[in-house]
Amino acid sequence: EHRVIGRYAIHGEIASGGMATVHLGRLLGEAGFSRTVAIKRLHENLAKDPEFVSMFLDEARLASRVRHPNVVSILDVVVLGKEVFLVMDYVQGASVSRLARSARSGEKRVPPKISLSIAVGALQGLHAAHEAKSETGQLLGIVHRDVSPQNILVDVDGVARVIDFGVAKAAGRLQSTREGTLKGKLQYMPPEQIKGDEIDRRADIYSVSVVLWELLTNRRMFKGQHDVSLMHEILDRVVNGKIEAPSLLTPGLPKALDGIVLRGLAARPDDRWQTARDMAIAIERALVVSSTREVGDWVRDEVGDELREKAERIAEIESISSLVTSVQGPAGGDPISQVTSPSLVSLVSSPSGMSSPSIVSSPSGVSSPSIVSSPSGVSSAAVVTSPVATARPSSGRNVVILSAGVAIGIVGLGVIGAFVLLRTPPRPAEPNAPDTVASTPLAATSATEVLEEPPTVSIEELA
Repeated sequence: EHRVIGRYAIHGEIASGGMATVHLGRLLGEAGFSRTVAIKRLHENLAKDPEFVSMFLDEARLASRVRHPNVVSILDVVVLGKEVFLVMDYVQGASVSRLARSARSGEKRVPPKISLSIAVGALQGLHAAHEAKSETGQLLGIVHRDVSPQNILVDVDGVARVIDFGVAKAAGRLQSTREGTLKGKLQYMPPEQIKGDEIDRRADIYSVSVVLWELLTNRRMFKGQHDVSLMHEILDRVVNGKIEAPSLLTPGLPKALDGIVLRGLAARPDDRWQTARDMAIAIERALVVSSTREVGDWVRDEVGDELREKAERIAEIESISSLVTSVQGPAGGDPISQVTSPSLVSLVSSPSGMSSPSIVSSPSGVSSPSIVSSPSGVSSAAVVTSPVATARPSSGRNVVILSAGVAIGIVGLGVIGAFVLLRTPPRPAEPNAPDTVASTPLAATSATEVLEEPPTVSIEELA
């Protein structure tokens, strides 16, 4: 099923977590412009809780201040009734956790040079977040707090990107963490975060170091089966210096790596790398890391089948959205969103039977989200805000024929008019008679009038 919210079409699910579901989406812009995006939707039950809504909006506000190639950008926020959506750049790749799992299933490991390249990219993105400033130029003090293999995506372009600032710590957040509450994944939390002490950017450096250690050794650093045992294991092994050097577990690894990784895993923040950039530079100086081309090729090798399936889904989505964006209003106008003549209210069918969205306005002028049926004909219930006239659906071919008929009729009238003018002598104009202008019924049958979009909240309004 496919749903339209404002200027976005929401399609199939990409992933789902405890707080939100991420969908493939399509920006339906003006003049035929469209773009594939990822749309993150807060779970319906959480959207009723002001605390979770604040967290969700905080993520958008904070991520919008981080502008870096190694961070997935938040493009827009849409609030529709009690639903909240974040629109993000779509990354055509996979998470580090998925890539590592794929490598293990083939009895392989992530190549060390690839692992280092991913870590350097994540560190650079995190450094940009740590250095982000508010609109007034004040340092925001962002700490991601949930750096993990699940929250680092690697694109087919070979670039690692940090995602999900949903539990990030920063100055001026709309929602603050309650005392005694841990946010993030325990396996990647530094000791000070587990103990409830104050944390800063060095907490993220520790978390990246855990991710890198696991990639280099091809094993989990901590194996606790539940939260309590996991916390005890982390505090014991990290605080007491029991973390093994990566080269001891993976023969052939350069020993120069050991010092870099173990420094990032130091129990005391003062003993770690003080900035993510410092650690990234140390890695690049110690060893040659893979190029983005090499990383991209490796991603295709590991999850090529999944990428091809996604590419097919995106091609299908693009074919749907092209039908919407190709039917435009006046030059520079918005995509078709309102139909004024009942005979023209229709779904423009694609060859596969998949439909593009049409929105019918309510008497108040506020649109209700429309649902576009899937090939199987299954659709979810549309949200109706007030009664609207029901019209018979007609095919795209009927719209074309009707439009052609109107055009032919107009041309025909013009030809007949010209013939009459040539054959009939002009009559003298009557005194005080107003000039007459020939009109056509196009205005009455236009299918391209612009309907007001559902309300959106800009990033600036959230700040």
